[in-house]
Amino acid sequence: MRDCEEQTGTNCGGFVTIGSTLLVLEDDGGASKTPMIRFTILSFRSTDDAKVALKGMAAEQRQGWADVKPLKISAGADETDAFTGEHTEVMMRLGGALIRMESMQLKENEPYGELARLQVDRLKKTMEGENPDA
Repeated sequence: MRDCEEQTGTNCGGFVTIGSTLLVLEDDGGASKTPMIRFTILSFRSTDDAKVALKGMAAEQRQGWADVKPLKISAGADETDAFTGEHTEVMMRLGGALIRMESMQLKENEPYGELARLQVDRLKKTMEGENPDA
C-alpha cells in the first residue's frame, strides 16, 4: 500500500496489488550510469479507482521537475500521460490497472512507444486469461 501511495500521491482507494521489474540496457560505452527502465503495474478493484490513481500519479511524478515537456505515446491504453525531461515517465491506464514506465539515464528519442505497446499488449493478454509469454 505504501508503494502505491508514494507513486500516486493518493490514498489508493481500491488498491489490490503492485509488481515491478527492471530492464537494464547495455551501456553505450562511456555512460557513467547504467541506462534502465523500471516497469511497474498496479491493479485496482475498479476503473474509477485506477483513474483517480493515474491522475495522482501524473501529478506526483511531475513534482520537482522544472523542465518537463509532454511526450506523445500511442500504445492502445485507455489513458496515457507521458513526459520527458531529465528522465522520461510514461503512465498508462488499462481498465483497472496502471502501467508506469520510468526511465533512468535514457534519452528522449528511445523507443518508448514500442516499449509501452509491449506492456499494454502483455497486460491485455493477462486480463483475457492468457499467458503473455505463450
